[in-house]
Amino acid sequence: MRHFVDVARGEAEPLLNGREGTRTLETALAVKRAATTGQVVQLAQNL
Repeated sequence: MRHFVDVARGEAEPLLNGREGTRTLETALAVKRAATTGQVVQLAQNL
Protein backbone atom coordinates (compact mmCIF):
# COMPACT_ATOMS: atom_id res chain seq x y z
CA MET A 1 0.00 0.00 0.00
CA ARG A 2 2.86 2.35 0.78
CA HIS A 3 4.24 2.04 -2.73
CA PHE A 4 0.82 2.85 -4.19
CA VAL A 5 0.66 6.04 -2.13
CA ASP A 6 4.20 7.00 -3.17
CA VAL A 7 3.27 6.53 -6.84
CA ALA A 8 0.08 8.54 -6.40
CA ARG A 9 2.14 11.36 -4.90
CA GLY A 10 4.63 11.21 -7.75
CA GLU A 11 7.40 10.05 -5.44
CA ALA A 12 7.93 6.62 -7.04
CA GLU A 13 7.48 4.86 -10.36
CA PRO A 14 4.87 2.11 -10.73
CA LEU A 15 6.23 -1.44 -10.58
CA LEU A 16 4.26 -2.30 -13.74
CA ASN A 17 3.44 -0.16 -16.73
CA GLY A 18 -0.04 0.02 -18.25
CA ARG A 19 0.67 -2.67 -20.82
CA GLU A 20 1.90 -5.12 -18.19
CA GLY A 21 -1.08 -4.33 -15.96
CA THR A 22 -3.49 -4.91 -18.82
CA ARG A 23 -1.86 -8.24 -19.63
CA THR A 24 -2.02 -9.32 -15.98
CA LEU A 25 -5.71 -8.42 -15.77
CA GLU A 26 -6.46 -10.21 -19.04
CA THR A 27 -4.71 -13.33 -17.75
CA ALA A 28 -6.57 -13.28 -14.42
CA LEU A 29 -9.93 -12.86 -16.17
CA ALA A 30 -9.10 -15.69 -18.57
CA VAL A 31 -8.27 -17.99 -15.65
CA LYS A 32 -11.59 -17.12 -14.02
CA ARG A 33 -13.48 -17.68 -17.27
CA ALA A 34 -11.76 -21.02 -17.85
CA ALA A 35 -12.51 -22.16 -14.31
CA THR A 36 -16.16 -21.16 -14.67
CA THR A 37 -16.75 -22.68 -18.10
CA GLY A 38 -14.29 -25.57 -18.09
CA GLN A 39 -13.14 -24.38 -21.53
CA VAL A 40 -9.71 -23.33 -22.77
CA VAL A 41 -9.49 -19.55 -23.11
CA GLN A 42 -7.16 -18.06 -25.71
CA LEU A 43 -5.22 -14.91 -24.82
CA ALA A 44 -4.46 -12.18 -27.35
CA GLN A 45 -0.88 -12.37 -28.59
CA ASN A 46 -0.25 -8.69 -29.21
CA LEU A 47 -1.08 -6.84 -26.01
